[in-house]
Amino acid sequence: MTPGSGVKAVLITRHEYTVQLLRLSPAPTKATSRGHQPALPVSAVGAFIARLHREQKGLAAKALEFAILTAARDGEVRGATWSEIDLEAAAWTIPAGRMKASRSHRVPLSPSAVK
Repeated sequence: MTPGSGVKAVLITRHEYTVQLLRLSPAPTKATSRGHQPALPVSAVGAFIARLHREQKGLAAKALEFAILTAARDGEVRGATWSEIDLEAAAWTIPAGRMKASRSHRVPLSPSAVK
C-alpha cells in the first residue's frame, strides 16, 4: 500500500521528532545528575498515550507513539521510509545499515501502529 490509499500512517522529519523529545524530556543537567530514569510501568502506557494525544498534536508526538508501539529506537523511527513499511502485511523491515547490530530487522505492526 502507499500513502493516501485509505490507511493512515505518519512519518516525520528528524527535526520535528527531536523538538518533541526535547519538550517532553527533562533538562540534560537534571537527567544526567540522577542517573537512569525508571521505565514507565506497563499499566501506565495507555494513560500516557491518551495524554500524548490530548496535549501534543504534532507529527513528533505520533512518532513517539510509533516508537512506543514498536519498541524501536528513536533513530530507527526517525529514519523510517515508506519503502520499509508494508501496511498490508502490517510489518516494518528496517535495513541492516540502520540497525545497531547491522542486521535487518522485521517489526510486526499492531493495528494501533498502522493507523
